[in-house]
Amino acid sequence: MTNNMVWLPHLKNAVPKEAYGYKISMYTIALEGWRRGLKLKFYSKYNKAKDKFLIHYSLSNGKKTHRFVISRGDKVEKEAINICVNKDLTKKYLDNAKVETPKGYVFSEHTTKDDIIAQSSQLGYPLVLKPTAGSVGRGVFSNIQNENELIFAIDYVRDKLGLKEVIVEKYIRGEDYRLYVVDGKVISAFKKIPPNVIGDGESTLLQLIRQKNKMRQKVPSLYNHPIRVDGELKEYIKKYNYKIESVPKKGEVVYLKSKNNVSQGGDPVDMTDKIPYKIKEIAVNATRAIPGLVQCGVDMIIDLEKESGYVIELNSKPGITSHLFPLEGEPRDVPKEIIDFYFPETKNNKINYDYYFDLESVYRPILHGNAKEITLPKIH
Repeated sequence: MTNNMVWLPHLKNAVPKEAYGYKISMYTIALEGWRRGLKLKFYSKYNKAKDKFLIHYSLSNGKKTHRFVISRGDKVEKEAINICVNKDLTKKYLDNAKVETPKGYVFSEHTTKDDIIAQSSQLGYPLVLKPTAGSVGRGVFSNIQNENELIFAIDYVRDKLGLKEVIVEKYIRGEDYRLYVVDGKVISAFKKIPPNVIGDGESTLLQLIRQKNKMRQKVPSLYNHPIRVDGELKEYIKKYNYKIESVPKKGEVVYLKSKNNVSQGGDPVDMTDKIPYKIKEIAVNATRAIPGLVQCGVDMIIDLEKESGYVIELNSKPGITSHLFPLEGEPRDVPKEIIDFYFPETKNNKINYDYYFDLESVYRPILHGNAKEITLPKIH
């Protein structure tokens, strides 16, 4: 897939290179609120689970203040956050709300490999295995066809990654999507294409991957998210009789991993206007199934022809970079929708799109402990 990315006009030349990658979510939402005349403050907050200080930010109109972390605002209730973090509990809430999710089992760190294999086989292949504590696609194995592949996935996730508690689910055929829901409305959706390269008849897979990774570094949403040549990749292409030294034919698309996550080398393609209302309603109903989840990223497996969809996961703190910077398709102004939701009174504010700020001059002093908080000057 080539780079056909289009910028939102008001973000072009306004996103510093230092904000590329995961910081874009924070930067663009903070920028949108600040440009509307809201008071913007960055501050540090101790995260007990990670044993370190993380940077949060707040926006205020003088009468009310809302606090944010990444893309999530404080209207998302703590109960919702706790439920979304626990994938097994999330499935129970979705099942109770009759939102379709794949059948599966959760296996604790004490469950033996033989017991996982025995119980998982009752679901029937193909399967999906993923760690309960995983994120951004780390340790996710999809379309597992047989017991040998399941054993490899178990060993890789438990032994190499050290993630002992896992989920095994029935594999659902379809395509992988992320839908972003705010206040009961799907405002953006993109399809995740698995890591891939297109042959030119001369270059090896390794050379094509290196070329693709150079292109990815130029795209804000893909920055520092290369296609990694690891054991998982080599094992996957081996199933299709490829080696890393193989030379694909000109125009031949070679998929390199089963997982589709952008952070693992996948390609985001905007599909917001192509997803039917019926499927968007499934995503909305999934968020409504969780108390206090007013803002959420919904991962789904979708079959557009059948207009069917299964909810795979709910993320209360999703990045929005791929919605803003899809590799193909129309970018979606998610920051605008989020600020509209938290500060509806600013919808008609006059906005000067010439303003932007240097994130690093704010980010680094707080991260390094030289400042507890930094407030930017209001621009109007």
